[in-house]
Amino acid sequence: MNEFVSVLDILENGLSERRVRDEVVDMDIAVKRYMDTGLTPDEMAVAQRVRNAVQAAEHALEKMFS
Repeated sequence: MNEFVSVLDILENGLSERRVRDEVVDMDIAVKRYMDTGLTPDEMAVAQRVRNAVQAAEHALEKMFS
């Protein structure tokens, strides 16, 4: 996907909710793998903030589509 997709896009253009959710899960896995490579404290702080944002997106999608 790699481009911004809004909930309105999903609803109006028939984009698959499952596809968007899978993309967010893939992002979370990628960030976690990156974190497991051994980062400096500053890099880890940034990666953790990114992961928190991705997980927040997962929770938001759960609430929107359940």
